[in-house]
Amino acid sequence: MKTKVIITASLQKSGTALIYLHPKFFSMKMKFFFAASILFSFGTSLFAQTAMTPEQMWKLGRVGAETVTPDHKNLVYGVSYPDMAANKSERNLYSVPLEGGVAKQLTKTEGTEYNVVSAPDGKMGYLYQGQYWESNWDGMGAKQISKIDGGVDNLKFSADGKYVLYTADVKITHTYEDRYSDLDKANAHESDELMYRHWDSWEDGAYSHVFFASYFNGTITDPKDIMLTEPYDCPQKPDGGAEDVIWNGAGDGIIYVCKKLSGKDYAVSTNSDLYYYSIATGKTQDLTTELK
Repeated sequence: MKTKVIITASLQKSGTALIYLHPKFFSMKMKFFFAASILFSFGTSLFAQTAMTPEQMWKLGRVGAETVTPDHKNLVYGVSYPDMAANKSERNLYSVPLEGGVAKQLTKTEGTEYNVVSAPDGKMGYLYQGQYWESNWDGMGAKQISKIDGGVDNLKFSADGKYVLYTADVKITHTYEDRYSDLDKANAHESDELMYRHWDSWEDGAYSHVFFASYFNGTITDPKDIMLTEPYDCPQKPDGGAEDVIWNGAGDGIIYVCKKLSGKDYAVSTNSDLYYYSIATGKTQDLTTELK
């Protein structure tokens, strides 16, 4: 009996190869072996006559998966193209059939589109320039939905589609810039305790908080900060992301990760906790008080 092999590879203009191995015919190990073999062969032929340099590497698109369309027929992904002169990257969204086929570019606007979600109204939702947008799944009819000061990140819908959560920076504590606003040309930092700096970022008095809001027919209303006045971050610094906050299964509560410590205690501790916020009661519960 012959086994049919289905391998799909699509080459982007950046030189990036997207490879799809049909799950009906491949185990996980076989998928990895074939993908690695094809990528090696492709990379060898692509650069056989050209020395690999940092400049060549910069020409390759950086591919990142986003989501599968609601009809389970297409994969939406993003490709970033570095711009050495501008010292930034340009990222757009693409779609490719899961059964194989030609990739289609969905967005062409200048800037980065990411955090693709399936909106309750059936649209493709995504973040662009710090705000939430919706469009058709072919990229047409794009419309800005949110207009939230400072922008949003890590946006997710509840299971019933009635609510949406996101994170946003909130100014909680004052810094020297606030105290000496008339010295706007001064290049200094004032601190009398830890944590005054986190890796490559100075503490600026702003903290990433979790919000939720009502959602109906493409409209976001009544946002609420569930960490009101708290000088803590979610997602955690420096490498926390969307995985740090989720809806519970019923869509009536939010679970998030946070290290609710300040100053030296924050600096020396590696312990974080899971917290549950109830939409109905507005109360927060520490779920991991005994797991230190």
